[in-house]
Amino acid sequence: ITAEDEAWGTGVRLEVKDGAGPRSCRLVAVGRDGSEQTITSWMVPGDEDRPHTVRGGAALHPDQIDRYEVRTAGGEHLVTLPAG
Repeated sequence: ITAEDEAWGTGVRLEVKDGAGPRSCRLVAVGRDGSEQTITSWMVPGDEDRPHTVRGGAALHPDQIDRYEVRTAGGEHLVTLPAG
């Protein structure tokens, strides 16, 4: 995951390498204050194992983000990624 400070918040780029699908996933920024913002969402196909790059943004600036979480569309936690 890479994050860049922008005037409007944080621009995020995530390379997804997990081919365990099919399932719909989302990337969530968790703020230092406990707030949450969905950055982007994507669909993991059932038969695709090549990496995909997804991009999105959050209104929070990088110094306001504690961590990132990848979750299923139903809210199941898959992985936590550190901020910064």
